[in-house]
Amino acid sequence: MAATLQSVTDPLQRPTDSWLRLRENLTPADWRAARENVGENLVLADMDRRAVRGLKFSAALPERLAVATVAARLADFESAPSVLGESARFQYDG
Repeated sequence: MAATLQSVTDPLQRPTDSWLRLRENLTPADWRAARENVGENLVLADMDRRAVRGLKFSAALPERLAVATVAARLADFESAPSVLGESARFQYDG
């Protein structure tokens, strides 16, 4: 999801399995527009080349294919639309 929503995520924070941090200056309208623009265009995350070492046949695969395989295994394209469709609450501190 972080790769798909790069326009609204905080580039200095690493996403986890549970959350991703959005930009501090994000407005509800920006969030709505970002979610609506996703559609069917979910993006695979950029993977660290070291992540392919755990693949069983990593030595036999071209690096590009190995990286894409790891990224695809970590992606959850079935759940992403459901998560993006959930309601959001904005809290402003200040």
